[in-house]
Amino acid sequence: ALANQIKSHVYRTGGLYASGKFDFTRASEPYTAFARAFEVLCEDIMATGEKNKKVGDNRHPSSTSAAFVKVRDAIREAVGSELAVLNEVIPNLSLIVDGDGSSRGDHSKEKAGFSVGGFEGTKNRFQFAMRQFLRAVCSSGCDSTANKPSRPLVLFLDDLQWADAASLDLLRNLLEDRENPNLIVLGSYRDNEVAQSDHPFNKWIRAVEGCSMTDPGAESNKGRVSPTAVNITRIDLGNMNRNAVNELIADLLNSTMELTSTLADIVQSRTHGNGFAVVHFLKSLDEEGILYFCLGTFRWMWDDEEIRARTNVTDNVADLMTHKIQNKLSGEVQAVLRIASCLGSSFESSVLSTIAGDVLNEGDNISFAGAMGKRKVVHCLDSCVNEGLLELDSLSSFSGWSSSSSASTSQHNHGRYRFAHDQIAAAAFDLIS
Repeated sequence: ALANQIKSHVYRTGGLYASGKFDFTRASEPYTAFARAFEVLCEDIMATGEKNKKVGDNRHPSSTSAAFVKVRDAIREAVGSELAVLNEVIPNLSLIVDGDGSSRGDHSKEKAGFSVGGFEGTKNRFQFAMRQFLRAVCSSGCDSTANKPSRPLVLFLDDLQWADAASLDLLRNLLEDRENPNLIVLGSYRDNEVAQSDHPFNKWIRAVEGCSMTDPGAESNKGRVSPTAVNITRIDLGNMNRNAVNELIADLLNSTMELTSTLADIVQSRTHGNGFAVVHFLKSLDEEGILYFCLGTFRWMWDDEEIRARTNVTDNVADLMTHKIQNKLSGEVQAVLRIASCLGSSFESSVLSTIAGDVLNEGDNISFAGAMGKRKVVHCLDSCVNEGLLELDSLSSFSGWSSSSSASTSQHNHGRYRFAHDQIAAAAFDLIS
């Protein structure tokens, strides 16, 4: 949430913003967060040409947007023959460079060499190409009206505790690139999940900061800092204290902190000040009618004793989400959510519909087969969005510009969703018997 607040400021100042998230269900796959982030980045770059196109003009944006041409040419020159390596991770990049994505199907030999099994043979090429790509994007700029020779790119990587070794290696390579000062990296991780000193992420961050040499315990290395050390600023985001919880509740209920003081005491004791848990705890009170808006007084009302009697301490957010899923959602919606949890933090509804069509729970008499089943899946997903469990994702299936773009746009009728919080996905996954 904090990183998303930065997003609007970055755009207002003419910068670029890209975000990706590591997923515990895909921890063995390299570069998943980078793939996600740079697919969105490519869409943003292509949008600079799309927004300048005239109505009815289906040509590639290079014919109408000087800003797009500038970025495209910079990427072509910087990446050159290494485009095939990047296409494996960023398929949309070929839409910028080629205009029709034709290079996606080329270079089969290079693609075969970049499979997970052959990663070591192309790692250096890939890291070099990625550096070149980001240098080109940052140095060329996309806003022709701003008259800026360069623009910052803010890259946000979420859940670094689940990052694979290849991604951490690439991230370090990008952070140590002294020729691209316009790249700003924000990362988040859960410190309780990397508590062990030998956790891969802890080892990585010590190495990046230059705090550990080949033999950190050796006398000759004490006090030494690597010449490529990166300055990292840490911001610890803990749970809210009681006053902060009270301030949040008073703001949400359009009340005063004096009136919400006793409610804040209960919420703090039940949620331990976890921001996500606080909001969903209040939602559950509203759904159960314990917290309600009184039309007679035009104020939110509640009974402290009733809340204490009908609620329990939430040891973790997953418990709260499990209770909501089991008691609030129908059997069909629960089934869809369980299947979705197996697909990762984000997923295409079309993929989920296909998988759900083969799932039949005879005990609950649930079926998602056929066209009717696909409509039922979409309805279930919409219900999850309304409940705050899922969100519509910003990245859609992008087919690019071509002379037949009118036909390809029909493929966009499936949306992409993401879990509103990792603990929601974890709770749904835990319900799989």
